[in-house]
Amino acid sequence: MKPAIRPTTPDDGPQIARFLSEIFSKSPDDPALDQKLLAWKYWAGSLHWPGSRSFVLARGETILAHAGVVPGTMAWRGGQARAAHIIDWAARPGAIGAGTALMKHVAKMTDALIGIGGSDQTQAVLPTLGFRPAGTAVGFVRTLHPLRRIGAARRWSWRSGPHLARNLLWALTAPGARAAGCSIDRLEADACGRVTLPESPLRGAALLMKRSPEQLYHLLQCPGLALQLYEVRHPGRGSRGYFVLAHAPRQIRLVDCWIDSGEPTDWRLLFEAVVLTGLNEASAAELVTWSSDPAECEVLRRCGFHQRSSQPVRILPSQGTEIPDGTLRVEMVDNDAAYLGGGSADFWA
Repeated sequence: MKPAIRPTTPDDGPQIARFLSEIFSKSPDDPALDQKLLAWKYWAGSLHWPGSRSFVLARGETILAHAGVVPGTMAWRGGQARAAHIIDWAARPGAIGAGTALMKHVAKMTDALIGIGGSDQTQAVLPTLGFRPAGTAVGFVRTLHPLRRIGAARRWSWRSGPHLARNLLWALTAPGARAAGCSIDRLEADACGRVTLPESPLRGAALLMKRSPEQLYHLLQCPGLALQLYEVRHPGRGSRGYFVLAHAPRQIRLVDCWIDSGEPTDWRLLFEAVVLTGLNEASAAELVTWSSDPAECEVLRRCGFHQRSSQPVRILPSQGTEIPDGTLRVEMVDNDAAYLGGGSADFWA
């Protein structure tokens, strides 16, 4: 039987979970393979995408390759394009070319594909498919309450003591967070339409991923990690921006944020609001985030965040689509990093 590509349906959920468990050597009980999470990622809501956000290349009932999609809109000054990040991209060993064929199929459905990090094998393959560099997503951590790590880490070794001492030092020497003159209000999902959303780049990046109230609403319905939306308001100026936090074991993730200013002082105010919110959480030991905007990264460092990782950001424009060169601003919400890993504590510091 000749292999064929098709969109999946909720009935495919258990088979997809078994396939991903096998390919990625995950336990069948891994939270990333929970059927409710898969249903939310692939089939719930429209997200401005036609139909299913999951595709397989299969021979009969046997899955040879799978690809999921996180759709979005890429914007720059004077233009925008539909874009998608491929997640849960995997191919069965021996199914030569299956993963590539599936990615090319999805690429025809949008104006551009985005690649953020990935395995060593993925990072080796993407440039050969035509993906071009578009910056670096830097992972940052700010320690909040280091002693909360005790008893929560997956394993302890002789390195654990020095790590704890370093984290205590980072916490003690971090600048204070005041967010002076601003109020921080938690919003329910039905209030997503009132926050100020990014429309075009303001600062160090040439391109960014836009947001819509529908996207935020969908995000807050995630059945995995708990996600919360906050609005930052300034007396006399109203809503200035927002941020979204995801709550993992002993960790808070800043997965999305924006403020309507190109001034570093205003972005520092936003990050201070995030830190204040994190410090008031009952169980969080650390606060983590991504940024690919060089100016944003500098503000994060000034707010006491420390760089812990980096991964390349790449863009593949579809044939006939012109997208400017330059850095693309991405955040954890632009792939699945925002909501994966809810089983046990996985510290960055």
